[in-house]
Amino acid sequence: MVIVLQAQIISVQSRLSSDSLMIGDQLMLTIHVEASGEVAFSMPLVADTLSSELEVLAPYGADTTRIEDGGWVIDHSYIITSFEPGTRMIPAQRVVYTYKSVTDTALSMPL
Repeated sequence: MVIVLQAQIISVQSRLSSDSLMIGDQLMLTIHVEASGEVAFSMPLVADTLSSELEVLAPYGADTTRIEDGGWVIDHSYIITSFEPGTRMIPAQRVVYTYKSVTDTALSMPL
């Protein structure tokens, strides 16, 4: 019997600096991607809004790290805010990737 184990080829996560937001306050949204070195991918394009109630004020920075197995860890951060009261949901972030000539999309969980 032969058991073949394969690690996850790509992982996408969204993170917030806090779980609550006062009107007009600012939060940091980070999109975190870990990918195998065999995967070609593109980070999501974050425009000026995430939804009708959430605004992106500015990109905060990007960090790229090459890991031992040849893969990548990439973090893109953005400063976001809201000027409307109520509960907000940040939609899933999409990362389009290609692995062995197959193109697909990896999603973060919505926050």
